[in-house]
Formats: sequence, structure tokens, C-alpha cells
Amino acid sequence: SVKPGEKLPGPTKTVLVPSGTTSYRFALPLRHDAPPSAELPIRDYGHIRYTVRAKFDKVTWKDPKSILYITVIASRPGPKPQLLVPFQRQSGDKPVYEWDQCCCQCREAGSASIIIDIPRLA
Repeated sequence: SVKPGEKLPGPTKTVLVPSGTTSYRFALPLRHDAPPSAELPIRDYGHIRYTVRAKFDKVTWKDPKSILYITVIASRPGPKPQLLVPFQRQSGDKPVYEWDQCCCQCREAGSASIIIDIPRLA
């Protein structure tokens, strides 16, 4: 273990990796305000990507490497209690007009209302 203020150990030059599958667990902490991953169709510049890169350094062969793209979802605060209640609104009747181009007149053709009923907002 490394104590605060101590120098980190240097890389190990030789490690014997057993045949088969070898896993290394790691954590990738991000700031809470880190932007989420995004792919935008603006040439090669329109993206926000988070990657993990691994390279296996072999003495006698071309070094295999891998790049893994990680999707980061925006950190959002939890819904507030007032957003969990049902939401209902209804507008009163509003007139609907039609336009008669032949005689250039506008007249009322009826009415319409809007009803919004959402079980919960969040």
C-alpha cells in the first residue's frame, strides 16, 4: 500500500501471465459533473468518448492492444417529491378558425380543448 505523500512504485518489467483468461479489476472514478458520452455527426470532431486502453507488451511478437469505449450517462439529481405527484391540466374551449381563400375571409369553425393527464412527472 502507498501512503499519502509517498512515491508510487515503478512498473514491474516482467510479469508471468498464466495461460487462459486473466482479469484485472479497476475503478474509473469520474467527476459528478463529467459530460455524458455523445456522438455527433460533425466530421471526426463531434464526440465525447471515454475509453480504456490496454496493451500487452510481448518481447517476440507484435504487441496486442485493445480499446474499449465506455458509455457514460449524465449524473442527474433524484426526482423531487413534488415531481412524483400526478399532473393534470385542462384548457378551456378555444375557438378554431378556418380561412376561406376565395373570398378572403376568416371565420370560426368550432372549438377545441386540451387535456393533459400524466400519472407522474419523474
